[in-house]
Amino acid sequence: MPKEKGGKKNQAETVERITEQKVLPIIERYGYELWDVIFEKEGAMWYLKVLFDKADGGIDDAECEEITEPLNKAVDTLSCIDLVDVFEVGSPGLDRQLRKPFHFVKMKGEKIKVTVRDENGKLIADKTHIIYNSHITIENIPLKAYEYIVNGKSAIEWIMERYAVTIEKASQIKNGPNDWSREHEHPRYILDLLLSVIMLSCQTVDIVNTLPILRF
Repeated sequence: MPKEKGGKKNQAETVERITEQKVLPIIERYGYELWDVIFEKEGAMWYLKVLFDKADGGIDDAECEEITEPLNKAVDTLSCIDLVDVFEVGSPGLDRQLRKPFHFVKMKGEKIKVTVRDENGKLIADKTHIIYNSHITIENIPLKAYEYIVNGKSAIEWIMERYAVTIEKASQIKNGPNDWSREHEHPRYILDLLLSVIMLSCQTVDIVNTLPILRF
C-alpha cells in the first residue's frame, strides 16, 4: 500500500532537519563536508538525498561507497523513515543547488546560474533580460519597464507576442515578421522597435510616478 506523504513544505523541511542532525557527525568523522540534505518528490516517489563534498572538491566512487553504508544505517533509525521511498548518497556535482548561506560563500568568485521560484516552487521568469535570438540578448532591463501596460499586458510582452514567429494551425502557413524586415532591407526593425519600447516604457513610468495624486 502506498504511503501517504502530503508533500507539504514544512514536512520536507522537518525531514531534512532531522536527517541533517543524524548524518552530519558521520560525514565529519570521515573528513568530508555536508553540502545539503534534500527531501523531494520525483514522480510518485519521495527521495531523501544526502550530498557531501571535500574541502578541495571532487568525490570519487570509492569515497562515496565508503560512506554510504554508515549513512544508510543511520537513516534507517530516523523517526521519519517511513516517508522515504528512495535514499541517495552522492556529490552535489557541478550543477549543485545553492540553498543555504554558506553555499554562496563557498561559490564566491564563481559564475552561477540563478533561478527564482515562488512559494509553491514554480519558476519565476527572469524579466531583466530577453533572449532575442541565438546571437543577441538584451540585458539589464529595469523591472519597472513592465509596469507600462497595453491591452492588459506590458508593452514589452505585447510587442514580443505580436512579432513572434507563428504557424497557423489549420493552414500551416508561417507568419514570420523577420521576413518582412528583410524584404524591406531593415533587418534590425524588430530589435530596434523592442529597444524603443523598453526605453519608452521606463520613461512613461517615470513620468506617471511624478504626477500628483488626484483626490475626488
